[in-house]
Amino acid sequence: MQKRSIQYLTMGMGILCGFLLNNCAMSLPMPTPGRAPSLSRLWGSGMLVLETEADTLWVPGLRAEAIPWLGVPYLWGGTSLEGVDCSAFVRSVYEKARKIHLPRTAQEQSKSGWIVSLNEMRPGDLVFFGLVPGSIEHVGIYWDEGWFINATVSRGVAFSHLSEKFWSARVRFARRMEEPAGIPLHSLR
Repeated sequence: MQKRSIQYLTMGMGILCGFLLNNCAMSLPMPTPGRAPSLSRLWGSGMLVLETEADTLWVPGLRAEAIPWLGVPYLWGGTSLEGVDCSAFVRSVYEKARKIHLPRTAQEQSKSGWIVSLNEMRPGDLVFFGLVPGSIEHVGIYWDEGWFINATVSRGVAFSHLSEKFWSARVRFARRMEEPAGIPLHSLR
Protein backbone atom coordinates (compact mmCIF):
# COMPACT_ATOMS: atom_id res chain seq x y z
CA MET A 1 0.00 0.00 0.00
CA GLN A 2 2.80 2.40 0.92
CA LYS A 3 4.65 1.55 -2.31
CA ARG A 4 1.50 2.35 -4.36
CA SER A 5 1.09 5.66 -2.48
CA ILE A 6 4.68 6.57 -3.29
CA GLN A 7 4.07 5.67 -6.96
CA TYR A 8 0.98 7.91 -7.06
CA LEU A 9 2.86 10.74 -5.31
CA THR A 10 5.80 10.41 -7.72
CA MET A 11 3.47 10.29 -10.72
CA GLY A 12 1.51 13.32 -9.46
CA MET A 13 4.70 15.32 -8.93
CA GLY A 14 5.90 14.36 -12.41
CA ILE A 15 2.63 15.47 -13.95
CA LEU A 16 2.71 18.79 -12.09
CA CYS A 17 6.32 19.43 -13.12
CA GLY A 18 5.53 18.54 -16.71
CA PHE A 19 2.64 20.97 -16.81
CA LEU A 20 4.68 23.73 -15.23
CA LEU A 21 7.73 23.20 -17.43
CA ASN A 22 5.72 22.91 -20.63
CA ASN A 23 3.13 25.63 -20.00
CA CYS A 24 0.43 22.98 -19.65
CA ALA A 25 1.33 21.36 -23.00
CA MET A 26 2.56 17.85 -22.27
CA SER A 27 5.16 16.21 -24.50
CA LEU A 28 5.49 12.51 -23.75
CA PRO A 29 8.02 9.97 -24.98
CA MET A 30 7.22 7.18 -27.42
CA PRO A 31 7.51 3.69 -26.05
CA THR A 32 10.62 1.98 -27.40
CA PRO A 33 9.79 -1.08 -29.54
CA GLY A 34 10.43 -4.28 -27.60
CA ARG A 35 10.01 -2.68 -24.17
CA ALA A 36 7.11 -0.80 -22.63
CA PRO A 37 8.02 2.53 -21.08
CA SER A 38 8.24 2.80 -17.32
CA LEU A 39 6.87 5.70 -15.30
CA SER A 40 10.43 6.83 -14.60
CA ARG A 41 11.04 7.03 -18.36
CA LEU A 42 7.80 8.94 -18.88
CA TRP A 43 8.23 11.38 -16.02
CA GLY A 44 11.85 11.01 -15.03
CA SER A 45 14.97 12.81 -16.01
CA GLY A 46 13.96 14.82 -19.05
CA MET A 47 10.78 14.33 -20.94
CA LEU A 48 11.28 13.66 -24.61
CA VAL A 49 9.28 15.58 -27.18
CA LEU A 50 6.68 13.40 -28.80
CA GLU A 51 5.82 14.53 -32.26
CA THR A 52 5.42 12.50 -35.42
CA GLU A 53 3.95 13.43 -38.76
CA ALA A 54 0.91 11.33 -37.85
CA ASP A 55 0.22 13.36 -34.70
CA THR A 56 -2.48 15.98 -34.87
CA LEU A 57 -3.04 18.81 -32.43
CA TRP A 58 -5.24 16.73 -30.11
CA VAL A 59 -2.91 13.72 -29.72
CA PRO A 60 -0.70 15.18 -26.94
CA GLY A 61 -3.84 16.02 -24.95
CA LEU A 62 -5.20 12.51 -25.45
CA ARG A 63 -1.91 11.05 -24.26
CA ALA A 64 -1.78 13.41 -21.29
CA GLU A 65 -5.25 12.17 -20.26
CA ALA A 66 -4.23 8.51 -20.66
CA ILE A 67 -0.91 8.50 -18.77
CA PRO A 68 -2.31 9.15 -15.24
CA TRP A 69 -4.34 5.93 -15.61
CA LEU A 70 -1.19 3.77 -15.83
CA GLY A 71 -1.25 1.18 -13.06
CA VAL A 72 -4.94 1.61 -12.22
CA PRO A 73 -6.24 -1.90 -11.50
CA TYR A 74 -8.68 -3.62 -13.82
CA LEU A 75 -12.23 -3.84 -12.52
CA TRP A 76 -14.98 -5.20 -14.76
CA GLY A 77 -17.61 -2.45 -14.96
CA GLY A 78 -15.26 -0.01 -13.18
CA THR A 79 -15.17 3.60 -14.32
CA SER A 80 -12.76 5.36 -11.96
CA LEU A 81 -9.12 5.54 -10.85
CA GLU A 82 -10.05 2.98 -8.19
CA GLY A 83 -10.62 0.40 -10.95
CA VAL A 84 -11.55 0.52 -14.62
CA ASP A 85 -12.34 -1.78 -17.51
CA CYS A 86 -11.05 -1.31 -21.05
CA SER A 87 -14.04 0.46 -22.58
CA ALA A 88 -14.54 2.81 -19.62
CA PHE A 89 -10.85 3.76 -19.77
CA VAL A 90 -11.10 4.58 -23.49
CA ARG A 91 -14.40 6.39 -23.01
CA SER A 92 -13.06 8.55 -20.16
CA VAL A 93 -9.87 9.51 -22.01
CA TYR A 94 -11.80 10.46 -25.15
CA GLU A 95 -14.43 12.44 -23.25
CA LYS A 96 -11.85 14.48 -21.36
CA ALA A 97 -9.34 14.98 -24.17
CA ARG A 98 -11.57 15.28 -27.22
CA LYS A 99 -15.10 15.91 -25.93
CA ILE A 100 -16.21 12.80 -27.84
CA HIS A 101 -18.84 10.70 -26.10
CA LEU A 102 -18.19 7.07 -26.95
CA PRO A 103 -20.59 4.21 -26.12
CA ARG A 104 -19.97 2.26 -22.91
CA THR A 105 -18.86 -1.17 -24.18
CA ALA A 106 -16.04 -2.25 -26.50
CA GLN A 107 -18.58 -3.95 -28.76
CA GLU A 108 -20.56 -0.70 -29.11
CA GLN A 109 -17.40 1.41 -29.49
CA SER A 110 -16.30 -0.86 -32.35
CA LYS A 111 -19.12 0.59 -34.45
CA SER A 112 -18.07 4.24 -33.91
CA GLY A 113 -15.84 6.31 -36.15
CA TRP A 114 -14.22 5.07 -39.36
CA ILE A 115 -12.49 1.77 -40.01
CA VAL A 116 -8.77 2.03 -40.77
CA SER A 117 -6.22 -0.57 -41.82
CA LEU A 118 -4.00 -1.91 -39.04
CA ASN A 119 -1.05 -0.83 -41.21
CA GLU A 120 -2.34 2.74 -41.34
CA MET A 121 -3.13 3.32 -37.67
CA ARG A 122 -2.24 6.69 -36.21
CA PRO A 123 -1.84 7.73 -32.59
CA GLY A 124 -5.26 8.00 -30.98
CA ASP A 125 -6.98 5.40 -33.13
CA LEU A 126 -8.89 2.72 -31.27
CA VAL A 127 -7.74 -0.87 -31.73
CA PHE A 128 -10.19 -3.72 -31.10
CA PHE A 129 -9.67 -7.34 -30.06
CA GLY A 130 -11.80 -10.47 -29.89
CA LEU A 131 -11.46 -14.10 -28.83
CA VAL A 132 -13.32 -15.49 -31.83
CA PRO A 133 -13.95 -14.00 -35.27
CA GLY A 134 -16.85 -11.57 -35.20
CA SER A 135 -16.59 -10.90 -31.47
CA ILE A 136 -15.20 -7.77 -29.80
CA GLU A 137 -14.34 -7.96 -26.11
CA HIS A 138 -11.46 -5.51 -25.75
CA VAL A 139 -10.34 -2.05 -26.86
CA GLY A 140 -7.21 0.05 -26.46
CA ILE A 141 -5.86 3.40 -27.66
CA TYR A 142 -3.10 3.15 -30.26
CA TRP A 143 0.05 4.99 -29.14
CA ASP A 144 2.49 4.46 -32.05
CA GLU A 145 4.99 1.96 -33.45
CA GLY A 146 2.78 -0.98 -32.48
CA TRP A 147 2.22 0.16 -28.89
CA PHE A 148 -1.22 0.78 -27.42
CA ILE A 149 -2.47 1.64 -23.94
CA ASN A 150 -5.30 -0.42 -22.47
CA ALA A 151 -6.87 -1.75 -19.28
CA THR A 152 -5.72 -5.37 -18.92
CA VAL A 153 -7.04 -7.93 -16.46
CA SER A 154 -3.52 -8.98 -15.42
CA ARG A 155 -1.72 -5.60 -15.23
CA GLY A 156 -4.44 -2.97 -15.04
CA VAL A 157 -3.92 0.03 -17.32
CA ALA A 158 -0.66 -0.63 -19.12
CA PHE A 159 1.14 -0.45 -22.45
CA SER A 160 0.96 -3.52 -24.67
CA HIS A 161 2.44 -4.22 -28.09
CA LEU A 162 0.57 -5.61 -31.08
CA SER A 163 3.42 -8.05 -31.73
CA GLU A 164 2.90 -9.80 -28.37
CA LYS A 165 1.55 -13.30 -29.00
CA PHE A 166 -1.58 -12.75 -26.90
CA TRP A 167 -2.59 -9.55 -28.73
CA SER A 168 -1.49 -10.51 -32.25
CA ALA A 169 -3.78 -13.55 -32.14
CA ARG A 170 -6.77 -11.43 -31.09
CA VAL A 171 -6.46 -8.09 -32.91
CA ARG A 172 -9.43 -7.54 -35.24
CA PHE A 173 -9.38 -3.97 -36.60
CA ALA A 174 -8.90 -0.29 -35.79
CA ARG A 175 -11.21 2.71 -35.98
CA ARG A 176 -10.47 6.43 -36.20
CA MET A 177 -12.67 8.85 -34.30
CA GLU A 178 -12.60 11.63 -36.89
CA GLU A 179 -14.14 12.19 -40.28
CA PRO A 180 -12.00 11.07 -43.25
CA ALA A 181 -11.33 14.76 -44.01
CA GLY A 182 -9.72 15.09 -40.56
CA ILE A 183 -12.62 16.86 -38.85
CA PRO A 184 -13.09 15.41 -35.33
CA LEU A 185 -16.44 13.84 -34.58
CA HIS A 186 -17.97 15.66 -31.62
CA SER A 187 -20.56 13.12 -30.58
CA LEU A 188 -20.88 9.45 -31.41
CA ARG A 189 -23.88 8.47 -29.29
